Amino acid sequence: MGPVEVHKENIMKVSMPDNQLTIKGRVRLIFEDVKTGEIEISEWIENIIPTVGRTAIARRLRNVRTKSNEGIVTYGAVGTGSSTPANSDIKLATELIRKTIASSSNADNVVTFRIFFTTSEANGTLTEFGLFGEDASVSADSGTLFERVLFSKTKTSAKTLTIESQITIS
Repeated sequence: MGPVEVHKENIMKVSMPDNQLTIKGRVRLIFEDVKTGEIEISEWIENIIPTVGRTAIARRLRNVRTKSNEGIVTYGAVGTGSSTPANSDIKLATELIRKTIASSSNADNVVTFRIFFTTSEANGTLTEFGLFGEDASVSADSGTLFERVLFSKTKTSAKTLTIESQITIS
């Protein structure tokens, strides 16, 4: 069989939409006054998923197994730092307290984490929040930072605080 001739008129052009994977996060704060039952819910605040968080998710997809709880979020932390969140972040600027995830759920491509602080925890002016996992413990600055966000809210001992964090993969 001889060489195959290809004519320009026989070449089909295929146009495909860009298939871009996006990972984004958002956080809201829910305060409940323990005496009156009044509930205050903040607007959703967009956050950043830093490079170390995206890398952890990729490792989990491959099942690399280089860290305990690889790619899994286990703690939420609040702090008092004010530096602008950046892709290079690996911790909160000034972590105040962290708690284990109280509950988590997912629907379609959105995972929601909830972290609960009692009336005696995290009192003062809070300015930052982050999700941590992998080699994380109750110790400040431990583990992998999965997200970070800035805000400014004051919590008192008259209120509990639930932080809802959603990560959407689309």
